Amino acid sequence: MGIKPVCSRGFSTLEITVALGLMALLAIAAASLVKNIGSQQGAIIAKDEASEFVGALSLWMGTEKGCQASLVGKSLAIGGSAPVIIDGFQGYGVSKELNSGSTAMQANYRVSPTVKIKALTLRDKGVPASVMRIESVNYRRVVAQLEIEMETKTEAGEMGQRKRYVEVPVLLHESNDTIVKCAGEPTLSDLCSAVGSILDPATGMCRPLVNCTTQGTFMSLSCSPEGYGCYNASGLPLENAITHAQSCPAGSVPSQTGIFNYSHQVECGKKCVLTIADTLTFNICMRCN
Repeated sequence: MGIKPVCSRGFSTLEITVALGLMALLAIAAASLVKNIGSQQGAIIAKDEASEFVGALSLWMGTEKGCQASLVGKSLAIGGSAPVIIDGFQGYGVSKELNSGSTAMQANYRVSPTVKIKALTLRDKGVPASVMRIESVNYRRVVAQLEIEMETKTEAGEMGQRKRYVEVPVLLHESNDTIVKCAGEPTLSDLCSAVGSILDPATGMCRPLVNCTTQGTFMSLSCSPEGYGCYNASGLPLENAITHAQSCPAGSVPSQTGIFNYSHQVECGKKCVLTIADTLTFNICMRCN
């Protein structure tokens, strides 16, 4: 019995057409995947550029020179905000070639070919103002907040970025909203002035404007409810050793140095215990000329 030959059948036109169609779909999917990967990489690079720019600007504005150049003379309305122009910055993100030779950063300033400042706003952060006295002049110390809104350009188009913030403490004029000084690091002269002294250039130390001496101390004791007696938890005399009373000698004034709150219990009747709230106030007597 002979061996039958094996016949191989070729692909039909329909099978070839289907195979070519599948290969085309795979090619399209691969191309789309490569495009998405490239777009994602571009977005990551643009985001890194935006972060690097904000970091560099923050470091620069944290210096006295940078803060003074950027903010002094500008208006900072308490509780408000307004567009602002930042000029003088020389760090990462300054691109004269992309901005017609300008270095004045503001809305629509292009930091790089893929990163653009959409909006640049100076605002009051909302921290309550505190008063600082420097060289006999009162200033209001607040926190200025630079709000930076950016857009990044990718193959998928323009994409908005989350808002970034740079914060700097500044001093405002006593009677208007003009920024007159940056208050990041006070000088030794500022510190001396803050404690009522002046800087002695010969010694480099703070020198008092007036001479003060202590005239003893005393304590004041009160409690609530009244009528049951207060308890002196300190165990020390309440009277001033000089006056032998809870007062200062003539010519000196009391200054409060601390308060101690505590409680004790008293019997107020049969099976009745009442809690008394005691307050012990510490005072020092100062005489200054």
